[in-house]
Amino acid sequence: MNVVVLPLKVMISAKDEPDALVSPAIDGLLRVHKRITDSSDGESGQPQRSAGNIGPTRLLVPASQAGSLIGKQGATIKSIQDSSKSAIRIVENVPPVALNDDRVVEIQGEPLGVHKAVELIASHLRKFLVDRSVLPLFETHVRGILYSCQ
Repeated sequence: MNVVVLPLKVMISAKDEPDALVSPAIDGLLRVHKRITDSSDGESGQPQRSAGNIGPTRLLVPASQAGSLIGKQGATIKSIQDSSKSAIRIVENVPPVALNDDRVVEIQGEPLGVHKAVELIASHLRKFLVDRSVLPLFETHVRGILYSCQ
């Protein structure tokens, strides 16, 4: 797994393990998010657990995945909001590092609710990363190329 931390930005990538209940990338995302939201106060080294809202958490996703996150008539995003008790919105104003068709998913609420929303969103989006029905075709093609190269 690769984790890149930039000032106030984190990029996480990892090879997906389709049979794993939680992928390495989602596990990394959840660990980093928890670490950020449980940040220490700097003096005592104790975690700051505020009862109030934390600043928004933003996830950068392709527009096609943002559409799947919204769902038909907003059903998917509403379900995640209800389960996490967090406010979630899709923002079209993206940072300069984003691609033209990227969207920002912004989550606000209590720290535990926001963390739950991040987990639910990442798990939902994982289903739409790869059309798993084409994997056997791809693997067969790659094996054929490797065999012909030997």
